[in-house]
Amino acid sequence: MITAKFANSRNAVRNTSGQIVCGINADAITTNDDPACVPVNLFGQGAPSPQALNYFGYTSTRKQHADQYDALGSVSGDSSKLFSLPGGPIAFAFGAEYRRETAYSKYDDLTASGATFLNSIPTFAPPALEVIDGFAEVRLPLLKDRPFFHELSVEAAARVSNYNIGKTGTVWTYNVGGTWAPVNDLRIRASYAVSVRAPTQSDLFATPSQTFLNGLSDPCSSEAINNNPNRKANCAAAGVPATQLVNGSTQPFSNVAQSGISGLNGSNPNLSAEEGTSYTIGGILTPRWIRGLTLSVDYYNIEIKNVIFTLAPQTIINQCYDSPSGINNQYCAAVFRNPDGTFKGQRDQFLGGMDTPLPGLGASFLAGPFNFAKQKTSGIDADLTYTHRVDADFSFTLRGLVSYLINRDNYTDIGRPNYLLQQKLNLGDPEWKASVDAGFSYGVFDFNYQFRYIGRMTIGAYEAQNSVQGRPPENADQYPVVFYPDITYSNVRVGITVDKKYRFYTGVDNVADQNPPYGVTGTGNGGGIYENIGRFFYAGFSFKY
Repeated sequence: MITAKFANSRNAVRNTSGQIVCGINADAITTNDDPACVPVNLFGQGAPSPQALNYFGYTSTRKQHADQYDALGSVSGDSSKLFSLPGGPIAFAFGAEYRRETAYSKYDDLTASGATFLNSIPTFAPPALEVIDGFAEVRLPLLKDRPFFHELSVEAAARVSNYNIGKTGTVWTYNVGGTWAPVNDLRIRASYAVSVRAPTQSDLFATPSQTFLNGLSDPCSSEAINNNPNRKANCAAAGVPATQLVNGSTQPFSNVAQSGISGLNGSNPNLSAEEGTSYTIGGILTPRWIRGLTLSVDYYNIEIKNVIFTLAPQTIINQCYDSPSGINNQYCAAVFRNPDGTFKGQRDQFLGGMDTPLPGLGASFLAGPFNFAKQKTSGIDADLTYTHRVDADFSFTLRGLVSYLINRDNYTDIGRPNYLLQQKLNLGDPEWKASVDAGFSYGVFDFNYQFRYIGRMTIGAYEAQNSVQGRPPENADQYPVVFYPDITYSNVRVGITVDKKYRFYTGVDNVADQNPPYGVTGTGNGGGIYENIGRFFYAGFSFKY
């Protein structure tokens, strides 16, 4: 809806003739009249009227597209024509890749202006992202069919990438791994990898929206400049004066905003890539004395540095001037001042009493994502599969998956880099997850049963009612119950195949009709881990021709 027209329409009054009209057409002011205005009745059956809806209603439109162009060339082969290692020939591959991505999103002019119930929405038209890659891979079969070395091999891969936008530039990623099979039944594997995630076009160039910061504390003001040992030098280097002239006398610089300052929320064109390191170790058991059985267990450990995370405006401003390495940092690049030391978006005066900055003052800060956070994750995954065919007509399969999350920790407090926020056991990240898929087929009939288990998770943030790093709970009585309970789901399906062409099937998902825990919708981040449809029956058929 168009908010201005809706305001006109709902201000319904009677004119001098007793007719119900829009208030703007019944007052003594004629400059704001709108002959098309239709008064709206918001209550009762049949309300609002179609005429009123047609007056203030509006259909918004948006054009958007995303395109990716990719060109890849590679060469692969082995050294069998030249030489071989004791385990076989060396396998290799190398090549190059070019990617170009473009994106665009634009609302119609009226919606983009903020005239509807949405905020003002600028057009998103970032520069094209272009990436040039070169890569190489190699596999070295060192030993084969030797005592205690049924197989011993090493693999390695590397990629160099150049990004044309942001601060990522040229980055290297690589991994190295090995496999050792002392006997044919057991394989032990390990790997180490370094990876990156470059910021997206949205991270870098999403058009910022206007925001305001009230209660600003200027770290360069005399009232706060001694609160950190680095502030004096950094404020001076940034050109903030140490003194100011007040009523003809020189006094220490004081910048206490009477109301607030304006800034921007959005992207950050100075972002660089996130950097991850990971290692895994595990094994695969395929015992020959139990044909059809495969068991794999893997431990993984992942750490990501320079994670892109959004900071509040006051934190950004403080980090700029508290840095021990000077003002040449990513935070000062997002702070903007006038030559007299005040912020560009400072708004100590207002137009007509409205909470808007005076024209031309601009923005004093860019509040958005920065590279500084860290994440750590480790866990164990196990996969057991057993397949057995009794005869030509009867076979069955069984597969079980278990995931144990050892830790998932976030370090997002820039002032306290070792301050841990535990993500494990928060909604969406249970400590335990498991599933079982069992089925058999006999002649033309088949049956399948699926079981899924999700462990308990906290109702609020884990820190609220649990101790982390020896810290007491932040809000121990936030909820009368700390955890959502663990939950299980069962699905069954039966089918019949006729003449190898026609298949009929029917089944029930969520047999026990489990609902999400009270207060959870089963949608969105975290809560989407739960089923939210309830017991679900289905039937269908397929055929081949």
